[in-house]
Amino acid sequence: MGVEVQTISPGDERTFRKKGQTCVHPSLPLTLIAWQTNSSRV
Repeated sequence: MGVEVQTISPGDERTFRKKGQTCVHPSLPLTLIAWQTNSSRV
């Protein structure tokens, strides 16, 4: 499974995530469901 990276808007290389902030990827719930399904077979 490959990863495709799309830059929506380039960063300014000065602004970073602050402590306590989170980043959620849209496909994360689907990834977790697939992981749980695969791990149940072990």
